[in-house]
Amino acid sequence: MLKIGKISSLFTSEFRQGFLMIFSSKILIALITFLTTPIVARLFSPEDYGMFAILNSVAVIIALFSNLTLPTSLVVINDDQLKRTTTGIVTNILILHFILMVFGLVILFSAPIYQYVYDLLGIGVTFHVLIALLLFSLFEAFSQIFANINIREKDFKRNITVNVLDNFSIKGSSLLIGFFRHMPFGLFYAELIGKGVNILTQLSFRNFRLNFLDFKKLGNFRLSLEILREQRHYPLYTFPVSLMSRFSGQLILWVFAIAFSKQSVGHFTMGLGLLSIPLMLLANSLQPVIIKKLDEDRINGLANSLLSLVIKLGMLAGVVYSFLYFISPWFISIYLGEKWIDSVEFIQLLCFPFALQLVSNSLDGAFIVYKRQKAQFYFKIFFLVLLTTSIYFLSISNLTLHSVVLAYGAVLVVEEISKIAYLIWITRYVRSN
Repeated sequence: MLKIGKISSLFTSEFRQGFLMIFSSKILIALITFLTTPIVARLFSPEDYGMFAILNSVAVIIALFSNLTLPTSLVVINDDQLKRTTTGIVTNILILHFILMVFGLVILFSAPIYQYVYDLLGIGVTFHVLIALLLFSLFEAFSQIFANINIREKDFKRNITVNVLDNFSIKGSSLLIGFFRHMPFGLFYAELIGKGVNILTQLSFRNFRLNFLDFKKLGNFRLSLEILREQRHYPLYTFPVSLMSRFSGQLILWVFAIAFSKQSVGHFTMGLGLLSIPLMLLANSLQPVIIKKLDEDRINGLANSLLSLVIKLGMLAGVVYSFLYFISPWFISIYLGEKWIDSVEFIQLLCFPFALQLVSNSLDGAFIVYKRQKAQFYFKIFFLVLLTTSIYFLSISNLTLHSVVLAYGAVLVVEEISKIAYLIWITRYVRSN
């Protein structure tokens, strides 16, 4: 009993330190964002932000398809399987990017498809845009591999340094592009530069040696199929959940892009960006620590109860987002300028849903640790259908910016409350069995 108590104390201390390190880095990132956003917001227009949001949405979805969330498995697999599994995942990523390249060229050189995409989004898909999207996807896939291996090794400092340099390079590139060569896709190219810096930093930490890869088996199609089969829970359940999570978050953006204007997309994107700062500071800091902590507790047979943590996180989220709600009109007009004042409505309508999302996102790792990806998949597919259905009925009755955001917020509230309640039940069930 004493031994278990010592182990518990050790892990509590270790993971508290991990959280504090990650949280400190997020504060630094938030400070960089806070200082640069008003300058970038004045260098680029809401339409520029709208185009960036659309391209970034496409790039993130492509990145998900290219890795199928397989890098997440690297956190919990056995040590003797790490090199083999990582090699298979990298092989899958390279194969999928080749397929995506072929698919992109078909769109590029097929006049009817190209014209349809242009008419739908108002953005021309050129060869350099295609390459930029695929590079973004490739960099994102490899950054996920590095990040999950770092979490596995409990090397939080490495992820902290990478994230800070990544963010710093994005903001610096945005300022340079805005000052010296304003381009419609400048914000997206700045994001791409940040992803490239991420990979270079990770490689430099490892002295450009990838000891977790078996280069003799790299490109082995049979190995890639074996890894897909062994880790099938990730492409079957975690991938659809991540895809639907991304898509449900981006669905409103696409509705704005198609039904309204890129300016509306820009205002909405700016509003979401400000609302997401607490998620970046708190939920993103807690999530990797909680994943590893829950996994360690599961292995050592330690009991877990999330109810008290949910209450504490709920109180914190309530204070943070109440503050954002009341200061947003004054803050936006002074901080960003009058051309961004339309973002205030979006911020205020979504404060409560985002407060719940902060709590839920912090605890999302429990689905992986307790192997309940299937349940997470069912949650996502149900609420995505609910959101899509709501928007469909709005489109045939009275589709307005206000009604679309209200529908999105209402569905988000029900979804996050349902997930939190389910996770509390799961941890109690596992503890009692």
